[in-house]
Amino acid sequence: MHGLQYMEMVIKESLRMWSVGLLDRVCTKDYHIPELKYTVKKGEIVQVASSALMHEKKYFKNPKKFDPEGNFEGTNLIPQAFFSFGQGPRNCIGMRFAKAANVFLNQIYYILSPPGWLTP
Repeated sequence: MHGLQYMEMVIKESLRMWSVGLLDRVCTKDYHIPELKYTVKKGEIVQVASSALMHEKKYFKNPKKFDPEGNFEGTNLIPQAFFSFGQGPRNCIGMRFAKAANVFLNQIYYILSPPGWLTP
């Protein structure tokens, strides 16, 4: 998707706005969370609602608004807050394929749209 920066921002913003994923990991050692006064034991499964993190005002200026430029242009993005394809070494192996397929489908939609349907 080189050269299609805006398209990539729109795709990322779409994934951020309408994500339904859960990130789950197995805890490798006991970890105490002082704010919750809870210790996650080794071997327990920890799940994070990625959609909840991607709608936090702390990470995104206006989380309820579709704003590709505001959330994904320049240094605005905090990578640790964008979980559409997971994080780290266990992220989704289909990520690049999904992005390429999305661009391809958008191009087909644009080509097959009736005259006057899309405005520049």
